[in-house]
Amino acid sequence: MRAINNEPKGAIDLGKVLRKALSNTRDIGQSTACIATLGDKYIHAVNIGDSSFMVVRKGRAYFHSPVQQHALDWPYQLGSDPNSDPPSLAVDLKFHLAPGDVIVAGTKLFNNLFGNEVVGAILHRNNDGLGPQKMASMIAILAQKRARGNDVTPFSVAARKARWTIIGTIIVANVSWADVSDRSEMSTCRTTS
Repeated sequence: MRAINNEPKGAIDLGKVLRKALSNTRDIGQSTACIATLGDKYIHAVNIGDSSFMVVRKGRAYFHSPVQQHALDWPYQLGSDPNSDPPSLAVDLKFHLAPGDVIVAGTKLFNNLFGNEVVGAILHRNNDGLGPQKMASMIAILAQKRARGNDVTPFSVAARKARWTIIGTIIVANVSWADVSDRSEMSTCRTTS
């Protein structure tokens, strides 16, 4: 948050924010990153690694930000380690939004759920009239069940063998033209799998 606070409203340089956040981090380790802002009818994001976002439009995954990996389960990552990837490898994305779009962003989410499962959850929850907080919670529960259940994903198999506990974040935002102002309806849900 500190890296973005000094940026001019409406003209945030996300690449600069990413570089500044990395340079201000004193923790040891590595992380993927997806930083996004909502502008006038668009989402602008800087993405590195396998943290990503999806835009669901008219019942289908209309856009999914690309995943950057060196190899399976080895995503690009920023960090303090000399072998970390530089922020210059981040993908800069700008995607136009339409009323009714739903944005789903997450870490570890897309390692455990296929895009069609996320879309199905969004459609089901939208039909139930649930807001972003409940949608994020329901998607998090679905991702946890997938990671721990009998339905196997490549990442969940590797994580179980290594006895890892993975913490991820899921964010859901419903888009209407009123939402792309300061009053965006957005919710976050932390999950452990």
